[in-house]
Amino acid sequence: MFQSDERLVLPFLADALETDEAAAKEALNRLCDVLPAMRAKIGSIGVPKLAQLCSDLPNVSKRLIQLERLFPTCDVSEMVITSPHLLVDDVDAIKLELIKLQELFPEAGAEGKPGVDRMVQAVTQLLDAEFASNAIDALALSFSITKIEAAKKIHANPKVALTVESASVRSRYSTSFDQTNVRENKVVLVGERRVIVL
Repeated sequence: MFQSDERLVLPFLADALETDEAAAKEALNRLCDVLPAMRAKIGSIGVPKLAQLCSDLPNVSKRLIQLERLFPTCDVSEMVITSPHLLVDDVDAIKLELIKLQELFPEAGAEGKPGVDRMVQAVTQLLDAEFASNAIDALALSFSITKIEAAKKIHANPKVALTVESASVRSRYSTSFDQTNVRENKVVLVGERRVIVL
């Protein structure tokens, strides 16, 4: 018989929290009360992250309130499940990135149009304003259009920014690309060995 993700995770969560399964279940329920979207993602979050969130519930609650102020029209609970870095990134740094995005997309939020917060909800990578700027440049170059037109295209459909993503046009929030040892498309020294990209 199949077991739910929660049932499968509980023994490991109990170990991580150094408690029994009943207490782990209670901790998980409290977390899901604060983050309702978590219930559906329990199997994909990972036990270390779950344990960290369960152990730090007061700060998680505080952070959610801060994020709701920064993303007033978004489902913040869903956002932090898909982008857990929002729970640990500096709030002032996030705010600064949103200000930079507003400068890049001046029409965002005007005349009933979606704001930059909604753009970030749709494509988390845009929270890296440098990536957003580089994506505008790359899109303008690719389609032989102005930067203003490229910005309008990305504002209309934020996923367009991902079409120009590459090793050089990459967001620090891109999960599928490890940039740890890459600088300007070149692999740099890793410990005592150098990896060469052909």
